[in-house]
Amino acid sequence: MRILFDLSAVQPDRGRFHGGSEYAKAILFQLLKLKYDEKISCFFDPNRWLDPEVKELVQEADVPLLQVKNNKVLQMLIDSYEYDRLYSALPYRYHTLDFSSVEFILSILGLRGLEMPTDKYELLYDSSFLNRLRYVYKNLDRGRYVERTKSHLARLLSVPAKKKSIIAISKHTKYSLLSYFPKLQPEDIRLLYAPRTRMRLEILPNSEEDILLARLGLEPKKFYLLVSSNRWIKNAFRAVKALDTMFTDYPELDKRVLVLGFDGQPFHKLVRNKERFTFYGYVTGIELELLYQNAYVFVYPTLNEGFGYPPLEAMKYGTPVICSAIASTVEVCGDAALYFNPFSIDEIKNRLFHMIFEPGTLELYSELGKKQSAIMAQKQDSMLDELCQLVLFSNSTMLN
Repeated sequence: MRILFDLSAVQPDRGRFHGGSEYAKAILFQLLKLKYDEKISCFFDPNRWLDPEVKELVQEADVPLLQVKNNKVLQMLIDSYEYDRLYSALPYRYHTLDFSSVEFILSILGLRGLEMPTDKYELLYDSSFLNRLRYVYKNLDRGRYVERTKSHLARLLSVPAKKKSIIAISKHTKYSLLSYFPKLQPEDIRLLYAPRTRMRLEILPNSEEDILLARLGLEPKKFYLLVSSNRWIKNAFRAVKALDTMFTDYPELDKRVLVLGFDGQPFHKLVRNKERFTFYGYVTGIELELLYQNAYVFVYPTLNEGFGYPPLEAMKYGTPVICSAIASTVEVCGDAALYFNPFSIDEIKNRLFHMIFEPGTLELYSELGKKQSAIMAQKQDSMLDELCQLVLFSNSTMLN
C-alpha cells in the first residue's frame, strides 16, 4: 500500500500549537509506529512553518518529504498513479481536486463556519482594517455567507474519488454533518474520537516548573488558566470580563489569571484589575502541560468545538474545569466539568463563584476530571488504532 499523508495539516496558520495540528501529529506518529511494508510519503507547504520535531521524525523513518505549494501541484501528485491512498486531517482546501485515482480518507474536525460564523465581540480580538471588512461582510448577509461556506463543504464531501471515507471526531460533528448535508447517511460517516496529544512532562527536569512559574509571576494552584486568547471563537473576552468583575466584587480573593495566546488583542485594555492578569503569548508544549498541572481552575469558554482538547488536558492532572455547555464539550467532558452558557458573562461568573464558595466543589471536579480523562483516553487510544488500520490496511465501507 502506497500512502500519501497530508503533513500540511501540522502547519497551523496562527501560532505553533493548534488542536488540528496536534490531531494530525498524533495520527502521523502512530502510523509510523504501525506501518510494516506500507510506503508512506508526506507532503507539506514549504512556505509555512513546519515543527522541527515532526520533520526530524519523518526523516528518521525514511519517509519522503514532498513540497506542495498549491493544489495544482497536489493534483499532479494524485494523478501520477504513484499512490493508492491519500489521508488528510485538514482537507478543507481540497474541494476543487479530483481523487479518482486514489482512495481519499478525510477527517472533519468540525463545522465551525456553519455553526458559529461570527460573534458580536469578534473585533475585540482583531480590529485591523482587513478583519473589519471581513466582519462587515459576514454580518451584512449572514445567510448568504453561511450558504457559501456550506457549498464549499458540500463540494469537499462530494469530490470524485476512487473510494472515500469520512471521519468525524465526535458525535456532535457526525450529526452536524448529517444535519447540514442530508444526502449523507449515518453509515457514510465513521465516528473516531480525536487521539490524545502526547504527554511530555516525563522529559522535563523538575526545576523547570519553578522557573516557568517565576517567569510568569505565578504560584502553583493560585491562578486561573485560559488558552487561545487570540481567537474570538475561543471566547476569552467574556471569561476575562467575568473574572475581572469577580475581582472587583471580591478583592480579597488571592488568585491571578494567566491568559495564553495573547498577541495584542484590544480587549485586554478593558481590564480594570490589570494587576491580577498576565497576558502571555504562546508557550512550548511542555510548558503548557506544566501550566495545566499547576492551574487552580481551567476556564474554557469556547463558542464552538469539533472535539476540544484543552479540558481533557487539564483534567488528567486533576485540575478542575469550568466549561461552555456547547457543541462537543459536554460529550467530551461528561459530568466532569461545571458548565455555563458561554454567551453570558454573568453565568460564567456564577460558575466561578460556585467553584470557589461551594464546599467540596473543587475536590469533586478534580476527581471527576481525572476519571473522565482516563475514560476518554481509553476510547481515544482504541479509535486511533482503528483510524490507523483504516489508513494502512482496511478495505472498509466507502462512499462512491
